[in-house]
Amino acid sequence: SDAPASKPQEEPEDEEIPSEGELQEVPLGTIRKGAASEEELEKRMAALETPSAAPVAAATAAAAPPQESPLVQAMGPFLHRAAEVEMMHPVIAHYFRVHVVEQLVRAKARGELDPEARGLLLSTLEDAERKKAVLDLSDGPRQMEEFARRIYQNATNEDAASSATASHQIFVAGLFVEALAQFSGGDLPPELQGVAQYARARALHLRDRQKAGQPPDAPGPPDFPRREMAPPAAPAAE
Repeated sequence: SDAPASKPQEEPEDEEIPSEGELQEVPLGTIRKGAASEEELEKRMAALETPSAAPVAAATAAAAPPQESPLVQAMGPFLHRAAEVEMMHPVIAHYFRVHVVEQLVRAKARGELDPEARGLLLSTLEDAERKKAVLDLSDGPRQMEEFARRIYQNATNEDAASSATASHQIFVAGLFVEALAQFSGGDLPPELQGVAQYARARALHLRDRQKAGQPPDAPGPPDFPRREMAPPAAPAAE
C-alpha cells in the first residue's frame, strides 16, 4: 500500500486562502515584445516535461523580482508548495514550477501578462530548467498524481475529524490537484475537475464559517479517481 504523504508544513499566519474571485485566472497587461518568443517558450516548456539528456546551463541574468501583481499573487501558493517539498520531493516541486510556467504562458498568449508576471515567468522557467537537469522524470506524472491523491485524502480525513486546520489543508490539496492539469494538455479532465472544485469551495466554506464562529456543513468530498497512468519507459539499450 502507498505510504502516507508527508503533510506540508504549516503556512505563515499571513498567507490567506484567496477569495473565490482571486482563485480564478487573472487577466493582466501585456508582455514586453521580444522578451521571449512564442517558439522559444514552447521549446523550453516541452523540454521541461521530458527526462533530461544533459544539464541545462544556468541563467546568466537574474529576472526582475516579482512584485504584487494579481497574477503573481495567484501563482504564489503554487511556488510556496514547490519550496515546501523541494528537499524531500524534488520531482513534485518540479511539476509545481512547470504548472506556474504553463499558467503564465497561457496568460502571455492572451496578451495579459504584466512586467512583474513576465519576470516571474522567466525566473521560474530558468529555475525549472536548471533543476530538471538532475531529476529522473521517467515516472514523474504518476508520482505527482499519487502524491496529490494522498494529500487530498489526508485533508478530507482532517475535515471529517473537524480539525482546526482543515480549511488550509484542503486549500493546499486543491493546489496539488490543479497542478495535474499539465498532464492533460493544460485542463483538468472531468473526473478531476470535480475534485478541484470541491477542494476550492470547501476550503472557502470552512474558512468563512470558522471566522464567523459557526459550525460548517457536513463534508461530502468526491472520490479522487485512480486513473491508469503509463508505466515509466524502459531504459534504452546501450
